[in-house]
Amino acid sequence: MKPATADEKRAVWNVVQRNQMMFGEIAEASGVPFDRVLQVWAEGFKAGRLMIRDDLPGFRYVGVVA
Repeated sequence: MKPATADEKRAVWNVVQRNQMMFGEIAEASGVPFDRVLQVWAEGFKAGRLMIRDDLPGFRYVGVVA
């Protein structure tokens, strides 16, 4: 598995900041492979910048920590 490039990370962040999507949807919208989306998520979560938000029962999405 190759690490996510800076361009791929930017693409994922742009989608996450503008939309309420989960991993597969983020991969599709950003054009970044699913495994690299998960890498970006893991790095962002570890750094305390990303989280899974739960607005309604059954509606979860990746969100930026305010």
